[in-house]
Amino acid sequence: MTVHSWKALYIPLEDDEGEFVVIVEQWKQPSETEAGLIRLDSEPTIHHGDPSLPFCGGLTRFVKVSETKSFLFCERCGLKISFSSSVETLGELKEHLLNV
Repeated sequence: MTVHSWKALYIPLEDDEGEFVVIVEQWKQPSETEAGLIRLDSEPTIHHGDPSLPFCGGLTRFVKVSETKSFLFCERCGLKISFSSSVETLGELKEHLLNV
């Protein structure tokens, strides 16, 4: 069985911070519903920088700092986005980032 990499989530970030992209490795491309149910710490995530600047491409990590607060942190450029620790799936993160 061949496993492919698919872009499962793309979210433009505010304030010229670029884009947040989630890559999943599965045998088929996940539907929007399936992608929304993926847990934050289960798939590689990548920060694409501002399109007018050089490509960042840094891996991002989800860091829980307290019972109420988590961060999305880019290991390459240092981008840090805070959100509630109750956000646990890609769908919840997308909803949060699009409503900030």
